[in-house]
Amino acid sequence: MKRALLLILIVAGAQCTQSSQVFAPVNNVASGGNAAVQTYTLTLQINSPNTNHQNKAFSALLFRGGVLYAAQYNSGALTDGTGAATLTLNGVNSTTGCPTATPAALEAGTYTLYSAIEYGAETVTVANPANGSCGANGWINSSSGGNLYGTIASVSITSNTTYSINNTNLVLFLQHTFDLQAGAGEYACVVTDVSVTAYSPSLQPLAVYSRNGTGTTTGSGATVFRLPVGTYKYFCSLGVNTTHFETGVDSGASGTLTVSGAGTTLLNAGSFSPL
Repeated sequence: MKRALLLILIVAGAQCTQSSQVFAPVNNVASGGNAAVQTYTLTLQINSPNTNHQNKAFSALLFRGGVLYAAQYNSGALTDGTGAATLTLNGVNSTTGCPTATPAALEAGTYTLYSAIEYGAETVTVANPANGSCGANGWINSSSGGNLYGTIASVSITSNTTYSINNTNLVLFLQHTFDLQAGAGEYACVVTDVSVTAYSPSLQPLAVYSRNGTGTTTGSGATVFRLPVGTYKYFCSLGVNTTHFETGVDSGASGTLTVSGAGTTLLNAGSFSPL
């Protein structure tokens, strides 16, 4: 009887022996295994047969959590003679804010896509990071003729994804105005994705407003900037020269604005504090 009981205990102990395999606590990947995060691409497929969108340049910016992950600037990317184009968004240099030559590697998640496409014979201007390293071409953000089209959309990426831009989701952009009543000086306001938390020289703007002296501005000089209807973050700099956002020299202001047509953001002395 004692021998039988001892045999049972030995067998039970063998069955309960703890595994020596160790698993990572977060990803549940065996120690020494591949814990690399899966990434995907985002491809824009434009199909706008309207004759005013044929052979026209377009731009796109892709943000997530206030970070720019992918971009296509107004630089050689054109729709064809039928108003169509297919293009995979490239990654962005984190130091300069400029697009790279390699498709963006995007982790799974929800992103905010901004797109803009030229229309007709209007003269458009572009916006670039403040460091100027991206050259003359950037985000298409204004139109002298009043017609600028594009979209702002939430895009969920869980695999290699294609997002379609067509006449059903292309919308006419609207203008917004800044009104400075904070004393003389040079001021500039950078408008970008609402999730951006701080200004940096590599920040990719959707629009840059500027003016010498107090008063209103719809863009830069006589230009009227336009953006899709939505809510944005702005960062403004007020100083004695055209070099903006200088620590110890300029004053800064920040906040959110909503583009809904004929809107104005008022900036007064209380809006600014030393940088």
